[in-house]
Amino acid sequence: MYAGLPRDTAEKILHAAVQAPSGSNSQPWRFEVSEMHLSVVALPERDHPLLNVAHRGTWLAHGALIENIAVAAGHFGYRAEISIPENFSTSRRTAVIRFEKSAGKSEEDLYDAIFFRATNRKPYHNTELAPIDREALLEAGNAYSGVRCAFVEDRARRKVLGEAGSINEIVMLEHKPLHALFFKEIVWSEREEKERGGGLFAPTMELAPPERFMLKNAFRHWGMMKIASALGMARMIAKKNAATYATGSAMGALLVPDSDRAFLHAGRALERIWLSATHRGMSMHLITGTLFFAQRVMRGDTMGLKEKHVELIKNGYAAIASAFGAGNDMIAVMFRLGVSDPPSARSWKPEPLVAWNAK
Repeated sequence: MYAGLPRDTAEKILHAAVQAPSGSNSQPWRFEVSEMHLSVVALPERDHPLLNVAHRGTWLAHGALIENIAVAAGHFGYRAEISIPENFSTSRRTAVIRFEKSAGKSEEDLYDAIFFRATNRKPYHNTELAPIDREALLEAGNAYSGVRCAFVEDRARRKVLGEAGSINEIVMLEHKPLHALFFKEIVWSEREEKERGGGLFAPTMELAPPERFMLKNAFRHWGMMKIASALGMARMIAKKNAATYATGSAMGALLVPDSDRAFLHAGRALERIWLSATHRGMSMHLITGTLFFAQRVMRGDTMGLKEKHVELIKNGYAAIASAFGAGNDMIAVMFRLGVSDPPSARSWKPEPLVAWNAK
């Protein structure tokens, strides 16, 4: 037995765990399994080096992974006893888990949704959010201590949020170091994705053939992108994306206190919302770049950005915070929800990195 589980069940639960979202599919985790417990260990060095402010992108990802473990355990008839160490942000051991047999499966089994969940960057249908779905998704988003879920369904305000979210593209494409990082993370084929063990899989970006051609053959070169940006190309791309971001039934956000533990809990709530939305046949898309830029700027690190970009980030974050009524809370993550055609591609997930019989 491993942490209270047969070996084959433990393997299935860990396989489900690593289906969780992470920045550019970086998979910043590994596992240590003994007879007594399963430990989840963070590898923040794998995560986005500029957007992973204070490792909070990693904590969000770990929260989502821990939620997958809890859901998968319930599916197999176990209850996951999850302990989050007080010093997890320094020890990098984000959870210590033991499993116990439970009376039966949970009322809403979201296990299958773990494997169907995917980022969908396509335009969504502008249909209203059904009351029964709104209630279920809000319940999922408010399930963990310190996390508050809020939705914006009004189209005019969703347009403002789409524009604020697309500031990420302007800053990313007009700033040389961020431009270089963005193109370093893109992988153009399944073979390259598997060889690198992750990355931003280009087909998931839902680009039209001419857009993909220009991105791969012209805009990846800083000199070409600099000229194109001077002609307004980055802002044109952002405007197009903003219009897409504003489509759907709702924009959502998770609001939290300024603490690492709150971000870990937000990751659990995020995954619970995403699985519940997937279970209901809905699509979801995280829009986080502007938020993470803002976190860095708020800490006094402007990353060498021009003043105009710093002001864009500040104004964008202020618009998001105002729309969701953040008050003294932080916006941990923003996303859009709706009904859409299936995504054209999904990111590949590697096998979990596990040390069995760990001490």
